[in-house]
Amino acid sequence: MLGALRRDLSHAIRSLQRAPAFTITAILILALGIGMASAMFTVFDRVLLRPLPVPDQDRLILPRTLTGGVDFGISPRELDQLRATSRTIRNVAGVWHGGTASFPLTDGDRWLWLNQAVVTGRFFDVLHPHPALGRMLRPEG
Repeated sequence: MLGALRRDLSHAIRSLQRAPAFTITAILILALGIGMASAMFTVFDRVLLRPLPVPDQDRLILPRTLTGGVDFGISPRELDQLRATSRTIRNVAGVWHGGTASFPLTDGDRWLWLNQAVVTGRFFDVLHPHPALGRMLRPEG
């Protein structure tokens, strides 16, 4: 059994040495395929499998309104009402993303295109991020 495997491997190596262009092409295609599969798994892992970097993420909810088959978020008036009447929800915040439009920001000679969203003042109280510089948006203004 081991002798047959050794013979097969030596035959395969001799065959690959006779056709170096084919060997290089096959190795490059295999490397590209393995690299793409690895990159796709990394994205899948980061986006779908790993938890969000938010404390108590299992306690976050996203209230939605379904009107005529269209999924809407809730309005600021409904957010205030939910905050005032709920006995089980600790904090309420809202976010509105107006689409994929982005706006330019200059950093010296570089242009940065940033996506934008509008959030309520309590947004950062819900997610508990830590600012690198400055302070977070507060509900008071």
